[in-house]
This record gives sequence, structure tokens and C-alpha cells, in this order.
Amino acid sequence: MPIALGLSLALNLAVAAAVGGAMWRFHEGGGPHGRPLRGEAPYLSALGREDRREIRRAIRQAPGDRRAQMQEMFSLLRAEPFDPAPVRALLERQRESLLQRQDLTSAAWLARISRMSDDERRAYVQRLEEMMELRANRRKIDDR
Repeated sequence: MPIALGLSLALNLAVAAAVGGAMWRFHEGGGPHGRPLRGEAPYLSALGREDRREIRRAIRQAPGDRRAQMQEMFSLLRAEPFDPAPVRALLERQRESLLQRQDLTSAAWLARISRMSDDERRAYVQRLEEMMELRANRRKIDDR
């Protein structure tokens, strides 16, 4: 059971990292008109800078202090004798925090998409398609 929880947490962290990377590390010149993106969440990366900032603000509302949770995990892992029960409880709290962040991200993204005009949405889809094509071409080159 602890292994399954650990794998679940790892998967959730990977998703959160992709979303976070798209918002915090995306810079001017990246994306379809600059260098190919690697690992960023395409739905967010295809948005404009201000839209990404808006979504980032929404994510900051998510409860849970990740640094404090990591410090707590370090302490629990160092404990002698090791007790898996509090680790399991912390993993569950971390999972819930990640799910709340994902929910906030999805809701903020959908709210922005919903406010777009038809022309804005077509342009957004075009950027998204270009990004996916760049990724596909990059994979073909990397696979050689």
C-alpha cells in the first residue's frame, strides 16, 4: 500500500511539475515562434503571458504549504523507529493539495478559454496545434 501511495504521489507531482513549468518557466520567445518547448503543459503554454499570470494567481490560492510538507516528510523519514502511518497520512495530504491545485488550474484555464472570442479561440487553437507539431517533429529528431 505505501508503494502505491508513493507512485500516486509521483504521478501527481509530475502533472503538477508540467503545469508549474508551463507557468513559471515559460519565457518570451519560447513556444511556437521560438525554441521548441519541452515538458510544459501545452494548454497553458499556448496562452499569452497575461493569461498565464492570471492562472498562476489562481493556483496560489490553493491551500497547503509544499515546503512545510516536504520538511515534515524529511522528519518522518528520519524518525527512528520508522512509522509508515504518519508518512501515509502526509502523502494523502500532499495528494489532496495537488488535486486542489489541478482543479484550480483547470477552472482558471477553462474560465479564460470561455471568455475568448471566436477569433481569439481560433488563434489559441492554432498556437496549440503549432506547439504540438513542433513537439512531434522534435520527437522524430530525438528518435533518430
